[in-house]
Amino acid sequence: MLWAFGFFSCQTVVELDLPQKVPRLVVNSFFNPDSSFSAVISKSQYVLDNAQIKKINNARVSVFEESVWADDLILVSEGRYISAGGKKPSVGKEYKISVSADGFSSTEASDRIPPPPQIINVDTGNF
Repeated sequence: MLWAFGFFSCQTVVELDLPQKVPRLVVNSFFNPDSSFSAVISKSQYVLDNAQIKKINNARVSVFEESVWADDLILVSEGRYISAGGKKPSVGKEYKISVSADGFSSTEASDRIPPPPQIINVDTGNF
């Protein structure tokens, strides 16, 4: 008789009333000293929206090195932008990416590539 409870489960439906927010620009970018700057620009969407993410193809994307303009990124495919001049980042310098597009508030982010760790000692052993 006790095993019968394992076949039944309770379910509670919770209705969420989450306000929809104005879509914003979303910038996905990863940079390293071995490749040119690149970024994928899209727009945010409602948390319960299961639609495919919409890429932005009319953005103006600029890169600044130590607060000085360094390069613009150009559209190469659906929402994907790369360095127009082939600019690559250098270790230790701060870079800022600034993005604007019609119908959106502009956005920016900054980061730097840390110096590589120093290897002081290597020790190997046999097992």
